Amino acid sequence: MKKKYIIYLFLFITTFSCNNDDSNAELSNENEITNIIFNYNDNRLEIAVDPLSKTINKTLPTAWDITNMSAQFIISDSATLSPDPSTISDFSKPITFTVTAQNGEKSNYNLVISKLPSDDRDIISFIIQNKETKISSNINSDSNTIEQRVPPHVDLSQLSINYKISKNASISPDPSTIKDYSNPVSFTVTSESNETKTYTTNFKIMDEEAYYSCTERSASVMIGAVKQASEYFNVGLGQSLTPDNDIFLQTYSILFSRPFVFVSENGETEEYAGDATLRLQLRNENGFILNFKDFTFNNPMESLWREFDLSNLNIILKKNTLYHFTWYIVDGEQLKITSSNTSSTQLYASSFCNGQGLATPLGSSSDTMLEEWGIWNTFDWHFNFKLSGLK
Repeated sequence: MKKKYIIYLFLFITTFSCNNDDSNAELSNENEITNIIFNYNDNRLEIAVDPLSKTINKTLPTAWDITNMSAQFIISDSATLSPDPSTISDFSKPITFTVTAQNGEKSNYNLVISKLPSDDRDIISFIIQNKETKISSNINSDSNTIEQRVPPHVDLSQLSINYKISKNASISPDPSTIKDYSNPVSFTVTSESNETKTYTTNFKIMDEEAYYSCTERSASVMIGAVKQASEYFNVGLGQSLTPDNDIFLQTYSILFSRPFVFVSENGETEEYAGDATLRLQLRNENGFILNFKDFTFNNPMESLWREFDLSNLNIILKKNTLYHFTWYIVDGEQLKITSSNTSSTQLYASSFCNGQGLATPLGSSSDTMLEEWGIWNTFDWHFNFKLSGLK
C-alpha cells in the first residue's frame, strides 16, 4: 500500500506541473511599440516603429513645439506601457518607455525627439518708450527697416526700447542697451539655423501739421437723453477712422446742431442753462478703450463745435489702423438734456472721413453700459468732426 501511495503522489505532481506550464503558455509574450502618433495643435504625424530597433529617433518640423505636444502609442495586444504618455507633454529630452507583455516580459524603447532648427530671424516688435510715450514702431520686413516719427517732446538720444524677435533667435547688439537713436542703428538677427538678417532704424521727429476736416452735413442724430414711454435713456454716438499716416493727436472736435435742451414740467422745450460733461473715448479696432477725455462746458454753448485738447494724453494714431471715437453726455439720462450731432449721409471725397458712424440703442441708460463695446451699433452715416496733430 505504501508504494501505491507514492506512485499516486508522483502522478498528481506531474499532472499539476503540466497544467501549470499550459497556463503560462497561454499568456502573450508580445511587448512591442508598433506605431506612435504625434499631435501638436491641429497637426498630426504618425510613424511606424522598427521592431528590431529599441531607439526611436524622430525629427519634427520647425513649427512644432516639442515641449508642449502629445503622443499616442500603439502597442502589442494585452501589453501595458509605462510611463503613461498621456501624462507627458515635454518631449524635448530622451524618454525611456517600458512595454510589459502579458506574461511579464519587458522591453525598453528610448524615444529621442528633435526638430528642425528654425530659420526665422525677424524683429517682431520694436517699441519706443519714455516717461510719457509708448510707440510701436513700423517694421518693414521687405526693406528690413524700422521706421517711426515721434512727437517733438521725445528725445531720440534718450530712448528706451522694448523689443521682440523670432523664437530661439538672437539679436546683436541688444537694442535695450542702446539709448541714442538720433542716427540710424543696425541690428543683426540670427536664427536658430544660423541664418542672419540685418535691420536698420530710421527715427525722425514729427514736424508736419496734420489736419483733417469732415464737415459736409445733410442730417443729424440725437445725443443725450431720449424719452421712451416714461423713461429716459442716454444715447451715445461715435465715428470710426483709419489714418493714412502716424499722427500725434492734439485735438478732436465734434459738431452739434443746436444747444442742449430739456422738456419743462409744462411740456415746453427749453434751452438748458447749466453745466454738462461730454466724454470722448478712443477705442481700438476691437472696441477696447485706449484713452478718454472729459470736457465740461456751460450751456447754452457759445460755439456748436466742441474741441477736445488731447495733446497731454500723448496719443499716437498708427497709420492703416482702425480706431473708434465714441462720445456721450455723462449722466445724460439724469440731466434729461438732449441735442444732436451733424453728419453726412453721402460719402466724402476723402476716405479718411468715410468711417462708419456709431450709436447706442435705447435701453442703454447708464454710463456703465455705454462703456461696454457690445452695445454699440454701426451705420453708414458719417459724423462731422475735425482732427489735428503732427505727422
